[in-house]
Amino acid sequence: MTSSSRDSSIKDGLDTAIDWLKWLVTTETFLYVVKRLLQGLLTLLLASALSFLIIQFAPGDYLDTLKQNPKISPERIEELRQQFGLDKPALLQYWLWLKQVVTKGDFGTSFVYFRPVSSLLWERIKATLLLAIASTIVTWAIAIPLGIIGAVNQNRWLDQFLRVISYAGQALPSLIMSLLLLSFAQYTSPLFPVGNMTSINFTDLSLLGQLLDIGWHMILPTIALSFSGFAGLQRITRGEMLDVLRQDYIQTAR
Repeated sequence: MTSSSRDSSIKDGLDTAIDWLKWLVTTETFLYVVKRLLQGLLTLLLASALSFLIIQFAPGDYLDTLKQNPKISPERIEELRQQFGLDKPALLQYWLWLKQVVTKGDFGTSFVYFRPVSSLLWERIKATLLLAIASTIVTWAIAIPLGIIGAVNQNRWLDQFLRVISYAGQALPSLIMSLLLLSFAQYTSPLFPVGNMTSINFTDLSLLGQLLDIGWHMILPTIALSFSGFAGLQRITRGEMLDVLRQDYIQTAR
C-alpha cells in the first residue's frame, strides 16, 4: 500500500467517524440522555444546597457540644472551627465545599467520625447498590405480571383486589412500611433479622451460606423499598395492556 492510498484510507476513516459522531449527537436518544444527566446534576446540586441550608437553620453547630467537655480547651475548639471552615460565612462555606467536591472529589471530613466523608460513603454504597438492584428486580418481577393479570381480568374481583393493593402501595410511604416491617420482625423474631446486613457468625459460613445469610437479611428491606414502587408500575402496566387489548388486531384475533 502506497503512502497516498494509506492517507486516503485514514482520511476516509476519520470522515466516517466524524459523520457518525454528528449523527450520534443529533439523535433523540443522545439528547434525552444528556438532558437526564443535566437534570440529575441539578437535582444533586439542589439536594446538597437544601441539606446545607437545613443544617444552618439548626441552632449552634457541632462544636457547641465539644465546648461542654472540660478536657477540650478553647484553643482546640477554635482550631477545629478554622479547620472545618465554621468561622466563615455560610454562603462561603457552601461554595468552598462545592469547589473541593468538583475539583478534588473531596466531600470533607465528618464531624462525628472525624474521617473523610468519601470513605464513609464508600463503605455504605455497596449495601445501598445491592438493595437498589434487589428492589428494582423485585418491583419489575411483581408489578408486570400483576398488571397483566389485572388487565386480562378487567373489572372482575381479582382486578379490583389488585387495584386496592396498588392504591395502598402508593398511599403508604416507604418509611411507614419500613416501621411496620420492623415491628413485624420484632414480633416474629428470630424469623427475620432486625438489624445489620449479616449475622454474627458470617465469617464462619461457606460462600453459599454467606450469600443466603445476606439474602435473608435483605428480605424485609427489599419489601419496604419495592412496595410503593411496584404499585405505580403495576397501574402503568395495566393501563398499557388495556390499550393493547383494545386494538383492532386483538379484537379480530378474538
